[in-house]
Amino acid sequence: MDIQKRIDQLCKSLDAQTKELYADTPGKLLLLGQKDSIFLNAIKRKADSMGLVCDFGKVSPPYTGVVADTEFPGIKGYPLTSDVDIDNIKAPGISCVALGILYLLLRQGLVVGKTITIVGRGHAVKGLAQALIENDATVTVAHSKTSDLFRATEDRDVVIYATPELTQYPCFNTKYLVIDLGNCFTEMDKEHFRCDFVGNIGRLTVSVILNEFAKNGRRVRYI
Repeated sequence: MDIQKRIDQLCKSLDAQTKELYADTPGKLLLLGQKDSIFLNAIKRKADSMGLVCDFGKVSPPYTGVVADTEFPGIKGYPLTSDVDIDNIKAPGISCVALGILYLLLRQGLVVGKTITIVGRGHAVKGLAQALIENDATVTVAHSKTSDLFRATEDRDVVIYATPELTQYPCFNTKYLVIDLGNCFTEMDKEHFRCDFVGNIGRLTVSVILNEFAKNGRRVRYI
């Protein structure tokens, strides 16, 4: 099945569950950041379309969940606690981008027994390596200090690029799927890959965020 269709199916599944959970235990979602944030506005539009209470800092406490733009200066002084920190910005756990990737790879049968390299170690892939290992993948984590990126990405089943730029050329013989979170590849670069290639997975991330919000801190993991 086409990878984009698989993402669409996954979003629909998550959204359906979100509506069901929210109807049972409604809550209030606070968006922390600038009102022109593309990321936060995408969440706001989706939440409004699904009937979820969501606003930019105008919802009266207590909040069920908070999602913050990590580039927003005010986040540093905001007291995010684990029970409302939906994207685990300050709390321990897996980020919603990483969780979306995990769901997608599991749906594609690309975790158990597979070799996966993650290039990057920022918030986008927070907790992902451990989650993949716990699901029986063999994981390599590479970053800007990795001496041989080609070797770290050679003959892998899946490679996840979570960096805005590469200082070394990787290996282009990934077997099944490349995920480029940081848009580090040009259109010409993409032609070298002979497997499925996914760039921005923003819509999946938004569906995961709202799903986590609807779970009200119960941290249930089913889709």
